[in-house]
Amino acid sequence: MTEAVRKEPGLSGFALIMSARHDPAARILNVDLVAVLIAFLLPWSTTGVVIAVALWIIALVPTLQLGAFLRSLKRPVCVLPIAMFALALVGTLWSEAPWGERLYGVGPTVKLLVLPLLLYHFERSPRGAWVFVAFLASCSLLMISSWIVAFVPDLSLKSHLSRGPYEAASGIIVKNYIDQGQEFVLCALALAYPALTFRRTNKIWPALLLAAIAAGFVANMMFVVVSRTALATMPILLGLFALLYLQCRTVIAALCTAVLLAAVVWNVSPALRATASKFVSDYQHTRVQNNVSGLGSRLEYWQKSLEFFVEAPLIGHGTGSTRGLFEQAAVGERGAQAEVVANPHNQTLNVAVQWGVVGVIVLYAMWLLHLSFFRGEGWETWVGLLVVAQNIVTSLFNSHLFDFVEGWIYVLGVGVAGGMSVGARQRPSGAPPSPRLSCWQAVIRQASAARETISAMPRSSKILGGFAIPAVLLCGSLLAVNYFRVPTVDTPMAREARSIMAGLQKYHAARGAYPILDSPLAELKEVLAKDGYLGSTSDDLSGTDNAAWYASVNGKSYGLLFHPSGTRCLVQVGRSYIGWGERPPPCPF
Repeated sequence: MTEAVRKEPGLSGFALIMSARHDPAARILNVDLVAVLIAFLLPWSTTGVVIAVALWIIALVPTLQLGAFLRSLKRPVCVLPIAMFALALVGTLWSEAPWGERLYGVGPTVKLLVLPLLLYHFERSPRGAWVFVAFLASCSLLMISSWIVAFVPDLSLKSHLSRGPYEAASGIIVKNYIDQGQEFVLCALALAYPALTFRRTNKIWPALLLAAIAAGFVANMMFVVVSRTALATMPILLGLFALLYLQCRTVIAALCTAVLLAAVVWNVSPALRATASKFVSDYQHTRVQNNVSGLGSRLEYWQKSLEFFVEAPLIGHGTGSTRGLFEQAAVGERGAQAEVVANPHNQTLNVAVQWGVVGVIVLYAMWLLHLSFFRGEGWETWVGLLVVAQNIVTSLFNSHLFDFVEGWIYVLGVGVAGGMSVGARQRPSGAPPSPRLSCWQAVIRQASAARETISAMPRSSKILGGFAIPAVLLCGSLLAVNYFRVPTVDTPMAREARSIMAGLQKYHAARGAYPILDSPLAELKEVLAKDGYLGSTSDDLSGTDNAAWYASVNGKSYGLLFHPSGTRCLVQVGRSYIGWGERPPPCPF
């Protein structure tokens, strides 16, 4: 079968496709063409991708060589995606969610089963590059359409494809700005390797063409549709490329150039400045005013998800349990803290809540194994490494392995690039290794030289260094702790605050909630004293702050507002909204 794939057929392209029933090479070609269709449809359609994947699997099955396929499945790079799906399936057994939600929770992991199939197929097919070219062409068409829709928003296809009410957004023709940003970042950085290769071989015009296309993607992200996830992750991925493929002096020059360009773009792009400013404003809207926002709501999801994880750290709450847990936590809350979601917008927490430490181990083992799988030279190696690294970094802010577009990008990228890499290793290559020493290779070489120098040192010096380094680290840690330690405040107001907080803790322990009041502190003290929860003090501390205030709107948390030295400060216990639309600085006691 492999030889049939490698040889050049004598039939024309269309005739070869139609002869698939009796020609192995034609069957392989048809499988490749359907994979190309999947890649082209991915930036545009969800339903189209699902249909194309089903057709691809149907086309693949007759071409399978059972022995080779089973051997391929035994490789760790294939085992771990299957293990993630198996864990999600088994996790339905201990979940308390309705069965509909349990099975729905399994759904995002099903796509991982396609990854081993892609890797097996493109290990034997020489047309893996077709898939990436199709994706690049599709994203380029999407980028051109985005520029058009930026000036004429009514041309967006979302108004025709959306299932519910839709408001035209500048620069978005289909899907959403997060998916579009992910695709554009991936394409722009994937083009860096072939552009650099063309430049090193003095093929200036192809290099300039690829650089222009990459610049179009970046310009769209800076001036038309600015994604905060792309803003946060693109510098990291650029740094990865620079370390792996550029010399250290080139990295320094590129860094300086990037800083200058970033300063210029910052000054000429209002969209970029507005998006960056939302990092702070979103936090204020949610944490202080309890309003729903992008970043602020994510912080709320993450804090609640950590609490859910602590409740069941080993195997989690089971598949599909996330929404039910958020529904329970939303009881008695309001605003942003009453939001109910099935996705905590963080891949690690998404896995940890459902499958605990076991799921996190499987997830990170898969990521790290796939990262280590792409080593060496070659465009397919860089694309595979880029896809994995992008998924890891962006999964800090979203559950991108389980999201549709980003998850299929991961499956296609790792499966196709992985198969191409394995096939390239099995075939002799006439390309000489790169004579240039990258910055990362230079760092590794210097580290090896330093290790050899240390090995050559006398034993007494090694022993002395072994004691000296931990001693310096310990002294530095003690100095840092002492420097940043907040001194204990022992003023009448601080003693009264601690006495009231102790009484509130006793009240909560006895009744399961804090007093629901919005009143001066004097009224709270009467309630606590009447029920015997306010501890006695040696001094009469009443009247230290006649304007002090207590507030709790749901009994889950409370706030104490004090006025030391004419200013205002807040003592808050618990994360729930306490009813104030502003947040004074915390009190130093």
